[in-house]
Amino acid sequence: MYASRSRRPRPPYVISAGTHMNPRINTLWRQESKDLGNDEIVKENANLISWATAEISVPGLRQIQNPQYNKFGKLFWFLAISTAAVLCIHQVTHRCIHYSTSPISNNVMLSRDDFLDFPATTICTTHSALFNKEAKDKLTVHRFPENTSDQKVMEQRAEFWDKNMKAVGSNVPTLWNLMSISLDNTDVSDSCPDEKCFTKRYISTYKGDCVIVEAKEKVFHRGSLTGVNIVIRTNYPEIDKIDENLIKFEFIATKKKPCSTTKAVADCWRKCLEEGIIEKVAKTNCRIPPMPNVVAKKELQLCSNAADLNKTQFSVIRRFELRENMQCNDCPRRCKEVLFNILQDVVKPGKNGSTVLHIYIPDNTIDSLNEKYTYDFVTFLCELGGTLGLFLGFCSLTLIELVEVVFGFLLFQLRKGKQTSFRGKNKKVYPERIRNGNNFANGY
Repeated sequence: MYASRSRRPRPPYVISAGTHMNPRINTLWRQESKDLGNDEIVKENANLISWATAEISVPGLRQIQNPQYNKFGKLFWFLAISTAAVLCIHQVTHRCIHYSTSPISNNVMLSRDDFLDFPATTICTTHSALFNKEAKDKLTVHRFPENTSDQKVMEQRAEFWDKNMKAVGSNVPTLWNLMSISLDNTDVSDSCPDEKCFTKRYISTYKGDCVIVEAKEKVFHRGSLTGVNIVIRTNYPEIDKIDENLIKFEFIATKKKPCSTTKAVADCWRKCLEEGIIEKVAKTNCRIPPMPNVVAKKELQLCSNAADLNKTQFSVIRRFELRENMQCNDCPRRCKEVLFNILQDVVKPGKNGSTVLHIYIPDNTIDSLNEKYTYDFVTFLCELGGTLGLFLGFCSLTLIELVEVVFGFLLFQLRKGKQTSFRGKNKKVYPERIRNGNNFANGY
C-alpha cells in the first residue's frame, strides 16, 4: 500500500481535453518500454502524455466539475453556459449568413473638378425644321412628320414619302440625303484659348445621317464658357440654351448584377439591337439606306415605293425605340458610368436662317454615387471574435489552443490503440507490474 498523497490542485477554470495519466502509470509505462528495449516507444510515450494532458480554459466549468460545489450552483452554471453557447451559435450563424450575402450600400458624394468630361452631342433630323432652304424647295409637302412609333403619324409619313419621292424622281437615296444634316451646314465653335476642343463627324442612322459633336479630351471649366456652340442653318431658326450636369456612378460587379467596361456593354447592346432589327426587317421586302445589302442572310434591295419604305422604317423605329419583343437583359451594366442631366431652354428666335445650340456645363460640381461593401472581412472577424469573447470568453489564442487539444486528443487515442495492441502480445511478461500500476491508479 502506498501512503495517502494529496491530489495536485487543478488550475482554475480548466477542463481536460485528454486523459490525465497518473504519475505512477507514467513511470510504469516508461519502465515497461525500456524493459522491452524500444527507445522509440519511450519518446513517443512522452509525447503522447504531453498531448493527452493538455488543458483548455473555459469560464464556469470549474464550478460544474468541483465535487464540493452544491447541486444548485452546478445547475445554475450549467444553464448559464448552455444559454451562452446557444446565443453564441445563433449570433455567429447570423453573422456568417450576413457576410455571405455581401451587402452593398450606396455612398453619395459631392465633389468639384476643374477638368470635366463633356458629353458627345448627336444631332438628327426629326422634321422639316432642320432642312436647309435648297432641300426644302424641292419638296412638295412642307410638313415633315416626325419619326415616331405612333401608327397614325406613320400613315401621314407614308403620304409624305409618296409625294416627295415623285418630286425627286422616285430616288430613295436622294430623298434620304435631303432628310440628313450636312456637315457643310453645321458649324462648331468653342471658347478654348489655343485650338479647337471639339470635332464633328457623321454617323448613319435609321433617321438619316446625323452629326456628332464631341470633345477631344477633358474640358477645363471656365464657368458659362465651358461648352460649345453648334450652328445649324435651317428654315426655322432659334437659339437654344442647354445646361448639363454631371453624375458619376461606380458599381460593384456581383453575381446577380454583373458589370463590365463601357465598350463591352456597348458591344452587347449593339449586337442585341442589331439582331432584333434584322429579325424584324428580314420579314419585309426592302431595306432603308443605312442597312447592309444582306440582312439575315437575305439579300434586300432599297425600297422603291413609299409604302414599303414607310413599312420598313416603321418596323425599325418600333424595334429600336420601343425595343418591342427584344430581350437584352443578358447585357451587364457599366461598372463606371457618367450621366448628364439636360435642361433645355429656348432663349429666342434665331436670325439669318440658323439654329444655335449653346451647350455648356454651368458649374464644376459633380454628384458621385459609389457602391461599396458594407460588411467586409475585417468587420466580420471583429464581430465574430467579440461574440465568442462575450458569450464564451474565447480569444484567438483560445481557439488555437482548442484546435491543438482536439488534434492531440485524437492523436493520443490513435497511438494509444497501437501501444495497447503491442502490450497485449507481451502481457505475460509483466503481469504483476501492470496489475500493481492499475491498483495504484484506482487508489490502492
